[in-house]
Amino acid sequence: MEEIYENKKGYGCTTENWKNDSRESDRRLKEIFTILIKMGYKPVEVCHELISSLVCFYA
Repeated sequence: MEEIYENKKGYGCTTENWKNDSRESDRRLKEIFTILIKMGYKPVEVCHELISSLVCFYA
């Protein structure tokens, strides 16, 4: 799954328009989730990996 998460784009944007950043983040997460499901990962695996990576990033 690292090839999806480590795409150098992160989970959101860094502009000052937080509404657009939030929408862009949601769109990216949806795309990532869809790609990983198509690659054969189970939804629970994707969610666990996402939560783990966010917790590690912000810890």
